[in-house]
Amino acid sequence: MKNKFEKIKDLLYDYIDYVLIILVVVIIGGIIGWRLEILFNDNETEAITSNIDSIEKDVDENSSKKEKEDSNANKEEKNDSEENKDNDEKSSSSKDDKSSKNDEEIAIEIPQGSLPSDTAQILLDNDLIDDVDKFIDRAEALKLETKLRSGEFTFNKGSDLDNIIKTLANIK
Repeated sequence: MKNKFEKIKDLLYDYIDYVLIILVVVIIGGIIGWRLEILFNDNETEAITSNIDSIEKDVDENSSKKEKEDSNANKEEKNDSEENKDNDEKSSSSKDDKSSKNDEEIAIEIPQGSLPSDTAQILLDNDLIDDVDKFIDRAEALKLETKLRSGEFTFNKGSDLDNIIKTLANIK
């Protein structure tokens, strides 16, 4: 009887290490698979894309309202006296100057490891944005602040904030 227990005890001592190793490998494999699924989840990408689309729709609606207001203002200006025609000519020449400036392409380089605030400062230094905080807030609203890339980029002088952020985040 003692001999049987000794044999079982020896068998357990010999193979328990292998059983524990297999158990640890299975647990680690399960944890890695679980974390990779979260990391590469397509639902998050779809949510970001739908969020961007809804924001673009809001921006389009706001810009169409502004265009209507501008067209109404232009109609009122046309009805004014000749004095206002001179002012219109001055404003149209300044608009032409602005549109020629908007066509100007600016090449920038975002260094690797740049934080969103560093990227915003580079854009501000090159007159592509008006305010660092607005850039950061907008990037956070689009949920793209962690997706901003480094590298060389070319923007038109009058590019809007959303297009700049999407270009830097490689979102089309």
